[in-house]
Amino acid sequence: MNASEFNARYPVGTPVYAYPGCRPEDDPNDEQLVTQTRSKAEVLGGHTDVVWVHGHSACIALSHVDVAPRTNTPDVVAHGEDGVSVTRTIKLKRACNGCGQALGDVDNRDVDAHGNLTDVRHECPFCRLVVELERQGWRAWFLTERNIGSVDHEADKLGVYAKGYWQQVDGKLTVVGLRVGTGESRVVARFGDWIAVSPNGSWAVHAAVAS
Repeated sequence: MNASEFNARYPVGTPVYAYPGCRPEDDPNDEQLVTQTRSKAEVLGGHTDVVWVHGHSACIALSHVDVAPRTNTPDVVAHGEDGVSVTRTIKLKRACNGCGQALGDVDNRDVDAHGNLTDVRHECPFCRLVVELERQGWRAWFLTERNIGSVDHEADKLGVYAKGYWQQVDGKLTVVGLRVGTGESRVVARFGDWIAVSPNGSWAVHAAVAS
């Protein structure tokens, strides 16, 4: 990952493991820092992507920095001595920007310098593929009942036929997604799927895994 990609994903303050000398697979006894970034990443000398971390004065190559896994603290339920009262202690959770799946505990990586939520779709098992497609120039939408009209409109602007996809649900004909295209090129995205269009105009669906 280069400096630009690192900065796009991780704000200053992101928890990391940093290795000023050797990586642990090369020397498990060398210094390892459990710390946070204190700067944006940059290219040093025109050739090495680096970042600065707390607890170390010099910069460290990004090849020697691993973003710490997100913790996921379970709720703690305590019952009172009276046998009736119940106290629940929770840790605020971070959800994926795309599908809303809970990813783990909120930490410093989740808010940028302007107070905005960062995009953490790359952490989501379902949505990380979409992040890669967007890097390649694709446009993608997580299809819901609320945005089906706007996705339909985007297809219309591209000159592609689109309309609601209907199925029987509990004995009633119901819109359950969007049909885009005609003939063999037609794709169907259901609510909860990603639907995407490539730079050359082809459409694809990244379907949600049935629960």
